[in-house]
Amino acid sequence: MGQGRLRLILDGDSDVCVAVISDEGEMADVEFCVPFSGGGRSPKVREALLNLCRAIRDENETNPIPD
Repeated sequence: MGQGRLRLILDGDSDVCVAVISDEGEMADVEFCVPFSGGGRSPKVREALLNLCRAIRDENETNPIPD
C-alpha cells in the first residue's frame, strides 16, 4: 500500500470536502454540504467529518508529525 493522503477541507460555506490523493497525485473527492443551502443530504456524516477535522487539528497541535 502506498503513501497516499486524505485531505479534509472546511470551505467558506462550511461545507466539508474529503479528497483521497494517490502517490501519483490522482484525486477523487466528495463534498458534504450545509443543510438548507442547496444540499445537505447527509447532515450526520457532515457533523462526523467536522468532528474528525477537529480531532486531527487537536492531535496535530499536541503531537505534531516531525519534519
